[in-house]
Amino acid sequence: MKYFIALGATIGLLSACATYNPFTPIKPRLSSEDCQSVREPPNVNQIIHNHLEVSLRDYSNTAVKIEKGRPDAVLTPQGKYACGWVVEVWVNAKDDYGDYIGFRPGYAHFVNDSFVELNFP
Repeated sequence: MKYFIALGATIGLLSACATYNPFTPIKPRLSSEDCQSVREPPNVNQIIHNHLEVSLRDYSNTAVKIEKGRPDAVLTPQGKYACGWVVEVWVNAKDDYGDYIGFRPGYAHFVNDSFVELNFP
């Protein structure tokens, strides 16, 4: 009886592995060339400042530099790529001890004129 259970489990595992092909081409994501028709959403600077105001501890003493945005592929919360607008944001905020940490880069992502996220890698 144990032999048949082990044999069944082995066949099940091998059949699952037989469907996996590591050489299957992955669908390429969108490139920045595909997204050249995307326009800048309205009020980008205001949306970024509003997000930072609720995210940071001491926003009133924070220095923010917002660079000019560009169209690019953006990963949405659903895990799919879409054409969107990417803005580089530099933030110099205070840490827990009240010292400035220096300017750190971040990226604000917009899709269909709506704010998606602000990432600080």
